[in-house]
Amino acid sequence: MISISIEQLFDKYDAEYNKFDRIEYKFNVRPIMHALVILVKLIPVDYSIINTVLDNNIYFHTNEVSLLKVITEDQVRDLCRCGVYYDTYDNSLVMNLWLYT
Repeated sequence: MISISIEQLFDKYDAEYNKFDRIEYKFNVRPIMHALVILVKLIPVDYSIINTVLDNNIYFHTNEVSLLKVITEDQVRDLCRCGVYYDTYDNSLVMNLWLYT
């Protein structure tokens, strides 16, 4: 279990943002698919892990307390490398689709 907030954790790996080429073992050649594989493993829900898509941003269903119990720093780093960030306004993990068009 990680003892800092999810916001601090994503801020820690800010320099890794959108550096997909640095991921050694990829689940897929596309960053969005790699990120989805990680998130599906971390967020056990009976419904879509995607909360909404707005202005070319995908907002994921997240619960910070539950997520901090299972996520590793390596997974956070890889999510950042895929272009996922933590939005403090919505308290949500977000991925901007403009990065991949």
